[in-house]
Amino acid sequence: LFTRNCWECKEGIFVMNADGTGVGQLTDHPFSVQQPILSNGDYDPVWSPDGNKIAFERISDSCCWSAIFVMNADGTGIQQLTNNDSYDSMPAWSPDGTKIAFERISDSCCWSAIFVVNADGTGIQQLTNNDSTDSDPMWSPDGTKIAFTSDRDGRWDIFVVNADGTGIQQLTNNDSTDSDPMWSPDGTKIAFARGKGIFVMNADGTGTQQLTD
Repeated sequence: LFTRNCWECKEGIFVMNADGTGVGQLTDHPFSVQQPILSNGDYDPVWSPDGNKIAFERISDSCCWSAIFVMNADGTGIQQLTNNDSYDSMPAWSPDGTKIAFERISDSCCWSAIFVVNADGTGIQQLTNNDSTDSDPMWSPDGTKIAFTSDRDGRWDIFVVNADGTGIQQLTNNDSTDSDPMWSPDGTKIAFARGKGIFVMNADGTGTQQLTD
């Protein structure tokens, strides 16, 4: 599952077999010459846990907003889940497929926060506050926590919050940029990017280990 952008074709979300065969286009948007980067297109596609749905970000033709959409795995049944004068991006499905976490950037671009919405578009809830930049939400395998990247301590570090918005905890504290948290399948560890390398730590922030250099 991937996004394709090019000068002489229509951009959109594509799917292919794991060996690179059978490429098919699921969504279709004309390329914008005026706004060639991240404009009027579909981005950040992610499969639902059962593989039947795909959540993605759609940026408007005027680049004045983006929203979270959902479609069937074959590209049919496109549905808009969020509708706000802001920028909604980075959708992440809960393990049971009932909710989608996402990042909402204010229309003034002064802050971003982690939100959660039901998979049918109802029940939008804000989990983190408006005085920092919070991004990269990722659910724990048991669905009880969401790891995310934030600059709330003045640097980019990894944090975790309970799925109901309580109990925010800082996991890393480093002068480098920590981002893109990803849980291990058993929920005991979190991999993340630090600078140009990949690191892993225990889910409570202890035992940080560098994997690539």
